[in-house]
Amino acid sequence: MMRFASIAVGIEVDGMKFSEKIVVSVIALNILFSVGCLAVCWHGMQSIDALVVGWFAFTTTELWGLSKIKREKIRKDDNND
Repeated sequence: MMRFASIAVGIEVDGMKFSEKIVVSVIALNILFSVGCLAVCWHGMQSIDALVVGWFAFTTTELWGLSKIKREKIRKDDNND
């Protein structure tokens, strides 16, 4: 239980913050998804445009939300100083 609490407040786990792990995993998943879409197109199958738009909208929203949390944390720390 303590590990999840430390992750929630942004304490480093295994040398990398939880938020950094999320960013790296989102970028890796976007690359894999793009390669998969290119492979589908290369083999002559149709790619589903709505799926591509939905995927990138989801990942962009996740990263945007994570950056908003970070900005608010920095702003809060600046106000306390």
